[in-house]
Amino acid sequence: MRIASLDIETTGDNDIIEIGILFMDGDVEVDRFESLIDPGIPLSYFNNHISGITDDMLKGQPTIDKVLPAVLDRLRNWTILGHNIDYDLRCLNDAAMRMGLLPLFNDRIDTMEMSRYRFSDHRSHSLLDLLRVLNLADREEHRALSDAIQTWQCYKRLESSDEPLEWTDSLAERSRRTRAAKSGAFMKSRFLEDKDTETKNPKPNGETLPPGASVTVSGAQGNSEFLSSYGAFTYLWVEIDLGTFPSGVHAGEPTYHVRLDGRHIGYLTSKTMAKYIGRLPEHAVCRAHTKCNKKNGRTQLRLELPDPTWE
Repeated sequence: MRIASLDIETTGDNDIIEIGILFMDGDVEVDRFESLIDPGIPLSYFNNHISGITDDMLKGQPTIDKVLPAVLDRLRNWTILGHNIDYDLRCLNDAAMRMGLLPLFNDRIDTMEMSRYRFSDHRSHSLLDLLRVLNLADREEHRALSDAIQTWQCYKRLESSDEPLEWTDSLAERSRRTRAAKSGAFMKSRFLEDKDTETKNPKPNGETLPPGASVTVSGAQGNSEFLSSYGAFTYLWVEIDLGTFPSGVHAGEPTYHVRLDGRHIGYLTSKTMAKYIGRLPEHAVCRAHTKCNKKNGRTQLRLELPDPTWE
């Protein structure tokens, strides 16, 4: 059977920002396709948090009208596989009809429906849950092509395996924490809807870290006046560099130092470092925002770092 495993990433309004397709003839990969797509609108915090796709990554990418016609033509003679595939096809077909193109009416296979049949007593049937219970992977990248590949792997395992598979208490708890993290990201995205989240200073050179967790910079008390000059709840680019604690009981132990427009602001606490040690590059760039501490009136700086608990 010729199967095209499809996944798309979208904005909150279902505008397509990435398409990934794995083309399989039997068990032989014959082609793969991936493309970022500029939706013409800013992405939300939720988009950044889930997929790591940023507005900067989409600048200069083709728009949907330049990508979709060829994608539709390529898919027409294939059985389409996906996880919750009705959503992906609905987004593709809605875009097709807006452009006056013939939508897709292909045969389809849905690994979410397969999961619901196989694990009918479990409440969550996300791709990540399925990857875990099938012992295929421990993480989902939420990028279109990688998700399409993982969906194909799930399909093959479900189709061919007769071995008993059960949701353990550990898997159920990890599933709950993942859902809670997504819910938190969505609520924060709603909070930021009416906020100005454009960064107000030049972006330094360095690897850009995806947002996920908000972390307060320690030792920044002496920079409160400097930080307040940027305004309340202002988004800024900062640099982080691996160094050591300058003093105290953790003196000499590793931590990340934070610089804003060339000025040293502070560092990560030892508790925060326990979550990030070995997981961040020695030098990187990330977004941060100023925030007024209601208890003492001082302006703090909070970094947007990758979420260390995201699974």
